[in-house]
Amino acid sequence: MFKEAVKRSENEAGGFTQYSAGEEPVKGLRFERIGKNRHYNVVFHMGSSYIPVTDEIVEELKAQSLLPVERFLDLLIDRVGYSSYLKDQIRTELKSSGDPVTQITVLQGAIRDL
Repeated sequence: MFKEAVKRSENEAGGFTQYSAGEEPVKGLRFERIGKNRHYNVVFHMGSSYIPVTDEIVEELKAQSLLPVERFLDLLIDRVGYSSYLKDQIRTELKSSGDPVTQITVLQGAIRDL
């Protein structure tokens, strides 16, 4: 477990982290709470990569989680994807992971549970 944490911290670059090649790739988008009382308590996974998300962004997404799917997706991409590269990566992962409407609906429910 320690080695995995070191590997992840060594791979961090500008808030965007990619797992090492030896790890199993995971498709789809998802949120994960990684702790409390940290600078970043939540990460947003895009396949085998993740983006740290501030508590303020999490609270904003929670407050807007009942928006229609298209509007929530726009908000999610705008708030979590703070660069054009990350915005493109989120859209690409969404397209490659199956039904986008289902994927966003699941994210809306998941953000309410964080």
